[in-house]
Amino acid sequence: MIYFLTVLIVIDTAHNLSPMVMAWSRGDVRAMMYRRWIFYVALPLVFLGGSLGAAMTAAPGARYGEAPVVDAIVNVYYMWNIWHFASQNYGLLKLWGCKLDWAIRGAALTIVGMSAIPALAIYSGWAWEWRVAGFALLSIPHWISEIAITSWVSARWKVFLPLILALGSLGLLIATPRASGNMVVVGVWLVCIRYGFFGGTHFLYDGLLWRFHNPEIRATIGKGLGLASS
Repeated sequence: MIYFLTVLIVIDTAHNLSPMVMAWSRGDVRAMMYRRWIFYVALPLVFLGGSLGAAMTAAPGARYGEAPVVDAIVNVYYMWNIWHFASQNYGLLKLWGCKLDWAIRGAALTIVGMSAIPALAIYSGWAWEWRVAGFALLSIPHWISEIAITSWVSARWKVFLPLILALGSLGLLIATPRASGNMVVVGVWLVCIRYGFFGGTHFLYDGLLWRFHNPEIRATIGKGLGLASS
């Protein structure tokens, strides 16, 4: 169990970092981000400032429910994460050539699953089984898809893929897996930085970098996916 959770933490962290690392490692994408610095630079700095400010409001050793501002960051992250998963599935289905109605159905099913599975895990006596179902059906495919597509468009996937997986091990600084199946979260400051700064920036970058109706995206990242610029 502890090895399974360790792998999950590494993959989750790697997927979280992958769009930022991919974007900043490509010269053409980096140039675009400099032109749109408010979105790609200023907003992440706002997330960082907000995350550090939230951590300062929490008492040392505070847990969930004891630090309202930190709890708010975590709650916003999980709500945004539902939309993030749905958006990714919608985009992947469109990228694979599915019709609009199927893409919408895929996004809707994702929202239902992301909302229902945690509730079932909490209110049933099969909490761990439902968590595994959530990992298998939603989380693991989402994480691997993100890592795969960012590796592919990085233009140097043989370097990018092992690098991003190695960076994923940083997640073990925040969550420590236990043989019981639980993960112990370490430190309010790291929690705020993970969910507020890195999580928020991940959502922001993913929302911007995969908008293929944007000519700049089609002319840079889109080339690696066979999409003609316009």
